[in-house]
Amino acid sequence: QSKVLYHFPIEREIRLSIALKRGDYASANQILEETFEINLKNFSASILMARCFMYEIMGMISRVIIEMNENGREFVFEYGDALKSLADCTTIIDMKNKISEIFKEICDMNSKVDDTSGRVEEIVKQVKEYIDQNFANPNLNCNMVAAEFNIKNTYLSSMFKKQTSEGMLEYITRVRIEKAMEFLKNTDMTIEKIAAAV
Repeated sequence: QSKVLYHFPIEREIRLSIALKRGDYASANQILEETFEINLKNFSASILMARCFMYEIMGMISRVIIEMNENGREFVFEYGDALKSLADCTTIIDMKNKISEIFKEICDMNSKVDDTSGRVEEIVKQVKEYIDQNFANPNLNCNMVAAEFNIKNTYLSSMFKKQTSEGMLEYITRVRIEKAMEFLKNTDMTIEKIAAAV
């Protein structure tokens, strides 16, 4: 019996790591496809081998995220959720597809938000303007704002707090309170109407 569980040389891991850091999903996914194709026989013979590979990939992803954050980016990656979703996979194809989804998420985070402070400041400015204009919407919350800007909620919230020293939900609440105070001071609206308006 071969002592090699699967073939994933350091050279391939380095190429994969570089692709993820660059936000190059096409290259990252190609490396994943190649690796699964090379190891298909071993993976088909033992789901345990496939899981070992899967956990090695997650370890590499963790290192990539840490390195990117150390280089000035502020990525928030739900590592535990990703690991659980992978652990729930029951077939090799499911595992490959889930890893591919994780690669896509990382590359999207990399490409959507540039690491320059000016870009981050501009996004936060737009978020604040959006909240200021939509504070009266009873459905306004962090998820709604994140969906509007097509950025993952956890990442946008982290970015917002780092730039403003205030949580996004705190900002929404503060805007509503300030608007309510303005209505009280400058209009004849009843408290009930003001509550409905903010």
